[in-house]
Amino acid sequence: MKRLILLVISAALAASLTGMASAQQTQPGPAQPATATGGGTITLNPPNKQGPTGSAQIAQQGDDVVITLHAPADETTAAVFSGTCMPNGKPQATGPATALQRLANGTSQTTLQHTKVTDLASTPHAIVVQGGNVAPLCGDVSAITTAAPKP
Repeated sequence: MKRLILLVISAALAASLTGMASAQQTQPGPAQPATATGGGTITLNPPNKQGPTGSAQIAQQGDDVVITLHAPADETTAAVFSGTCMPNGKPQATGPATALQRLANGTSQTTLQHTKVTDLASTPHAIVVQGGNVAPLCGDVSAITTAAPKP
């Protein structure tokens, strides 16, 4: 009788553990770094991460990189430049900038011809969006993830 009870308990425990393992495999994990060849999303943060944020979706399309920006409607101009975002969120340029399309109603899309996502992500590059009545937004391209973009 004791053996039968132990066998039933063991079978129930094994079934429970198998079910838990299956459930764990199907749950989505946190955003992972994107494969630099395909692109991903960059969060654009205000200074000290206080205030509204934005996002930049970067995608490799053939020999070109397409950057789609989403930011508060007050933000109007944007650029990708050599440099980084300082820990307080402010941009620190160390080289030239490439202007991106002006934002209209909080969005824009720019194609950078003959550019690779891997080149942007492997060297210090940042995207800055600014203008209007809100603080500039800054995001390091090296922080690219596969998370869905923020609207």
